[in-house]
Amino acid sequence: MHGPEDTVIEMTPLENRVEPGETATFTITFNSAATPGDVKHFWRMQGPKGRKFGPRMGCQYKVIDLESVPAEYRENVEALVTMGFTLEEARDKIIEANGDIGLAVSMISKKE
Repeated sequence: MHGPEDTVIEMTPLENRVEPGETATFTITFNSAATPGDVKHFWRMQGPKGRKFGPRMGCQYKVIDLESVPAEYRENVEALVTMGFTLEEARDKIIEANGDIGLAVSMISKKE
C-alpha cells in the first residue's frame, strides 16, 4: 500500500479462502494525511504468501486546513470545497455572505 508517510492504511483480513470467481467483502480504512493538499492512496490485493494480484486500486482526496475559517462557517466552507471551489474563495465568500451557502455559491459563480 502506498500513501503519505504519516498515514496508516489497514484492510480487514478475509476469514476464509476466496476461490477464483467467488466474491468477498472487505474494508480498507486509513487516517488522512496531516499536511494540507491533494492526497492519493494506492494498494493491490496480496495473497497469504505476499504475492500481489489484481488491479491497482486507490482513492484521492484533499486535506484542507480550516484554521483560517471562523468556527461557525467551517462546515459550509468544507461543503464548498467539496463542490470544487478553492479554500480561499470558499472562505472569503462564505464570510462575505454571512454563512449563507447559496449566496456564497452565487457570488463565486458571478465572478467566473
